[in-house]
Amino acid sequence: MASFSSGVMISKSEADRRKGDEMRLRKQGIDPSRGEDLAWGGAVVSRRQRRQTRVEKEAEKDREEAEALPMEPGQIITKRPEARLKWLQRALMLVSKGRGPVQIGPVYDIVTQSKFLSGVSHGIGSQMRAVLLANLHLFSNKQQKALQSESSRFNSFASGKGDDSEDSTSKSSARRLAASSGRRRLASRSRGGSRRRRRRRRTATS
Repeated sequence: MASFSSGVMISKSEADRRKGDEMRLRKQGIDPSRGEDLAWGGAVVSRRQRRQTRVEKEAEKDREEAEALPMEPGQIITKRPEARLKWLQRALMLVSKGRGPVQIGPVYDIVTQSKFLSGVSHGIGSQMRAVLLANLHLFSNKQQKALQSESSRFNSFASGKGDDSEDSTSKSSARRLAASSGRRRLASRSRGGSRRRRRRRRTATS
């Protein structure tokens, strides 16, 4: 008579043999219900390893990247401004995914240090500010207020401030150029008047 084992129909003799094998294994201190390699009637049965899914592979990659990301302020501040921008982008991305040891608190502490913006151009600073504002939801309410406050160093890179400075410089240059041109015209007129007066004197003398 047939019986079922794990959803597979087997004969009574096969079921008895497997039951006997299980009893012998238990006497040897081996639990056949665990996923260890088992000897069934001379055949070795091993558990098939489950393949990692794409999501699991990405999660593992993110954890490895988070562990490799430097979080010491001294290491980050000494980087070039472009490298600091890339670090900020990567750190906020890892925080948003919630994978690995990267936390928003240390990231905030680093970016609010005065040396973090040392030597940063207006272009790089504007990108840093845009990245922070785009990920503002990752920060606490208190941190959000500090980053958006007037005293925040990132506000010096707000859109338009750099342009205003450039406009004022251009206007100053234009004023200087106009003044210089005016002085040259006056000098030219003065020289022309002197030459005419000299001609009149020569004519009168002759």
